[in-house]
Amino acid sequence: MKRQFFSTQARRVLLRMYALEWLGTPWRPGSAVKGGGVDCVRLCSSVLTACAALPPTFEIPTRRTSSRNVVEVVSLLDSLPWFERAERLAAGDLVVMTGDLHLHFALVVEDSDSRFRFLQCLQGPGVFLSEPGDSSFASRILGIWRPVETD
Repeated sequence: MKRQFFSTQARRVLLRMYALEWLGTPWRPGSAVKGGGVDCVRLCSSVLTACAALPPTFEIPTRRTSSRNVVEVVSLLDSLPWFERAERLAAGDLVVMTGDLHLHFALVVEDSDSRFRFLQCLQGPGVFLSEPGDSSFASRILGIWRPVETD
Protein backbone atom coordinates (compact mmCIF):
# COMPACT_ATOMS: atom_id res chain seq x y z
CA MET A 1 0.00 0.00 0.00
CA LYS A 2 1.38 3.39 -0.99
CA ARG A 3 1.42 6.48 1.18
CA GLN A 4 -1.63 8.74 0.88
CA PHE A 5 -0.73 11.95 -1.00
CA PHE A 6 -2.72 14.22 1.32
CA SER A 7 -1.36 12.70 4.54
CA THR A 8 0.20 15.95 5.77
CA GLN A 9 -1.65 18.95 7.17
CA ALA A 10 0.21 21.26 4.76
CA ARG A 11 -1.07 19.32 1.73
CA ARG A 12 -4.63 19.23 3.07
CA VAL A 13 -4.54 23.02 3.60
CA LEU A 14 -3.25 23.46 0.04
CA LEU A 15 -6.04 21.20 -1.25
CA ARG A 16 -8.66 23.26 0.58
CA MET A 17 -7.15 26.52 -0.71
CA TYR A 18 -7.14 25.39 -4.35
CA ALA A 19 -10.62 23.86 -4.02
CA LEU A 20 -12.21 26.98 -2.52
CA GLU A 21 -10.88 29.11 -5.39
CA TRP A 22 -13.35 27.30 -7.68
CA LEU A 23 -16.50 27.93 -5.60
CA GLY A 24 -19.19 29.70 -7.60
CA THR A 25 -17.69 28.82 -10.99
CA PRO A 26 -20.57 27.94 -13.33
CA TRP A 27 -20.98 24.53 -14.91
CA ARG A 28 -19.74 24.42 -18.47
CA PRO A 29 -19.04 21.07 -20.16
CA GLY A 30 -15.55 20.62 -21.56
CA SER A 31 -14.16 23.67 -19.80
CA ALA A 32 -11.79 24.32 -16.88
CA VAL A 33 -11.64 28.08 -16.32
CA LYS A 34 -11.91 29.36 -12.74
CA GLY A 35 -14.87 31.71 -12.64
CA GLY A 36 -15.61 31.03 -16.31
CA GLY A 37 -16.86 27.46 -16.36
CA VAL A 38 -15.93 23.88 -15.50
CA ASP A 39 -17.42 20.39 -15.46
CA CYS A 40 -17.12 17.89 -12.61
CA VAL A 41 -14.30 15.83 -14.14
CA ARG A 42 -12.15 18.82 -15.05
CA LEU A 43 -12.78 20.40 -11.65
CA CYS A 44 -11.34 17.34 -9.91
CA SER A 45 -8.43 17.07 -12.36
CA SER A 46 -7.62 20.78 -12.04
CA VAL A 47 -7.56 20.80 -8.24
CA LEU A 48 -5.52 17.57 -7.99
CA THR A 49 -3.07 18.86 -10.59
CA ALA A 50 -2.70 22.22 -8.80
CA CYS A 51 -1.79 20.30 -5.64
CA ALA A 52 0.73 18.16 -7.60
CA ALA A 53 -1.20 14.95 -6.83
CA LEU A 54 -1.48 14.42 -10.61
CA PRO A 55 1.12 15.22 -13.27
CA PRO A 56 0.51 18.58 -14.98
CA THR A 57 -0.15 16.93 -18.35
CA PHE A 58 -2.70 14.40 -17.05
CA GLU A 59 -6.46 14.85 -17.27
CA ILE A 60 -9.03 12.31 -16.20
CA PRO A 61 -10.45 11.16 -19.55
CA THR A 62 -14.00 12.43 -20.03
CA ARG A 63 -14.99 10.64 -23.20
CA ARG A 64 -15.73 7.50 -21.20
CA THR A 65 -17.83 8.94 -18.39
CA SER A 66 -21.28 7.94 -19.59
CA SER A 67 -23.16 5.65 -17.23
CA ARG A 68 -22.94 2.91 -19.87
CA ASN A 69 -19.15 2.78 -19.43
CA VAL A 70 -18.96 2.16 -15.67
CA VAL A 71 -16.67 -0.88 -16.01
CA GLU A 72 -14.33 1.00 -18.34
CA VAL A 73 -14.06 4.04 -16.02
CA VAL A 74 -13.47 1.84 -12.96
CA SER A 75 -10.80 -0.17 -14.81
CA LEU A 76 -9.10 3.02 -15.95
CA LEU A 77 -8.98 4.52 -12.45
CA ASP A 78 -7.77 1.22 -10.99
CA SER A 79 -4.91 1.14 -13.53
CA LEU A 80 -3.57 4.63 -12.80
CA PRO A 81 -0.44 4.78 -10.59
CA TRP A 82 -1.66 7.95 -8.82
CA PHE A 83 -4.70 6.32 -7.21
CA GLU A 84 -5.59 3.41 -4.96
CA ARG A 85 -9.08 2.22 -4.06
CA ALA A 86 -10.34 3.34 -0.65
CA GLU A 87 -13.19 2.25 1.56
CA ARG A 88 -13.58 5.34 3.76
CA LEU A 89 -13.39 9.01 2.83
CA ALA A 90 -10.24 11.05 3.35
CA ALA A 91 -9.13 14.48 2.15
CA GLY A 92 -8.25 14.49 -1.54
CA ASP A 93 -10.25 11.40 -2.45
CA LEU A 94 -11.83 11.25 -5.89
CA VAL A 95 -15.41 10.03 -5.52
CA VAL A 96 -17.23 8.62 -8.53
CA MET A 97 -21.02 8.47 -8.42
CA THR A 98 -23.63 7.09 -10.74
CA GLY A 99 -25.94 9.51 -12.49
CA ASP A 100 -28.82 9.44 -14.94
CA LEU A 101 -26.76 9.68 -18.12
CA HIS A 102 -23.19 10.28 -16.97
CA LEU A 103 -20.97 9.39 -14.07
CA HIS A 104 -20.40 12.22 -11.62
CA PHE A 105 -17.04 13.08 -10.02
CA ALA A 106 -16.47 14.89 -6.73
CA LEU A 107 -13.44 15.62 -4.59
CA VAL A 108 -13.27 15.27 -0.81
CA VAL A 109 -12.07 18.43 0.91
CA GLU A 110 -11.45 18.84 4.62
CA ASP A 111 -12.82 22.11 5.97
CA SER A 112 -11.25 24.18 8.76
CA ASP A 113 -13.26 22.19 11.34
CA SER A 114 -11.78 18.88 10.06
CA ARG A 115 -15.13 17.87 8.54
CA PHE A 116 -15.28 16.40 5.06
CA ARG A 117 -17.15 18.06 2.19
CA PHE A 118 -17.71 17.07 -1.43
CA LEU A 119 -16.41 19.66 -3.89
CA GLN A 120 -18.48 19.19 -7.00
CA CYS A 121 -19.91 20.89 -10.04
CA LEU A 122 -23.43 20.41 -11.35
CA GLN A 123 -25.47 22.04 -14.07
CA GLY A 124 -27.38 24.81 -12.32
CA PRO A 125 -25.49 25.52 -9.10
CA GLY A 126 -22.00 25.23 -10.61
CA VAL A 127 -19.18 24.52 -8.14
CA PHE A 128 -20.28 24.07 -4.53
CA LEU A 129 -19.53 22.13 -1.35
CA SER A 130 -21.94 19.54 0.02
CA GLU A 131 -22.15 17.18 2.95
CA PRO A 132 -20.97 13.62 2.20
CA GLY A 133 -23.99 12.31 4.11
CA ASP A 134 -26.43 14.08 1.77
CA SER A 135 -28.60 11.18 0.60
CA SER A 136 -28.85 12.54 -2.93
CA PHE A 137 -25.12 11.84 -3.32
CA ALA A 138 -24.17 9.25 -0.68
CA SER A 139 -26.48 6.58 -2.08
CA ARG A 140 -24.94 6.93 -5.55
CA ILE A 141 -21.26 6.42 -4.67
CA LEU A 142 -19.73 3.91 -7.07
CA GLY A 143 -16.19 4.06 -5.71
CA ILE A 144 -13.53 6.08 -3.94
CA TRP A 145 -10.03 6.52 -5.34
CA ARG A 146 -7.32 7.97 -3.10
CA PRO A 147 -4.37 9.93 -4.52
CA VAL A 148 -1.11 8.29 -3.46
CA GLU A 149 2.60 9.09 -3.59
CA THR A 150 4.39 7.75 -6.64
CA ASP A 151 8.07 7.04 -7.03
